[in-house]
Amino acid sequence: MQTISVAVRRNIFLKGIFRFSSTIPVKTSINDKSLEYIYRVGIRNAPIKEELLAETRKIYPEDADMSTDRIQGDFIENLIISINAKKCIEVGVFTGFSSLCAALGLPSDGKNFALDISEEYTSIARKYWKLAGVDSKIDLIIGPALDSLIKLRMEGHENSFDYAFLDADKPNYLNYYENLGSIIQYKT
Repeated sequence: MQTISVAVRRNIFLKGIFRFSSTIPVKTSINDKSLEYIYRVGIRNAPIKEELLAETRKIYPEDADMSTDRIQGDFIENLIISINAKKCIEVGVFTGFSSLCAALGLPSDGKNFALDISEEYTSIARKYWKLAGVDSKIDLIIGPALDSLIKLRMEGHENSFDYAFLDADKPNYLNYYENLGSIIQYKT
């Protein structure tokens, strides 16, 4: 039996995307057989992912917990593949780990629109997207996310995104949700 630390996200889902989310650090016990299964089946081996997480921890030790963790990133990649997503949007990039995972899951003609306000943090993201060969799949939009979401809608992106990932400033979640609702396509 091992004790592992995980970040559990509490999400309230509404119409296919979540409305609110909070991350809760949790220590839990997991038996060796279950842990072995997660690492055997759930982890997608890509050394570039580990390198990005390591650089994030090195450069931003106080903020590194803002990054999506490895298992969540692999879940994102697997989800993108399983829903056959072609067009994704991400609000909140930090150093780009979740964007990298989404892009790795996209087909060669797929696109991930990544919205963030920080040139500093996303400079690391751009470096690793290029190293992984997925930079052509990611459109980084620097600026206030609400403005960017409104602009995307006005540019004709209504009902066109297959997947949305929201991990930005928590006070604006409801505003982000309301704006994402008009550009996500709902499939029944």
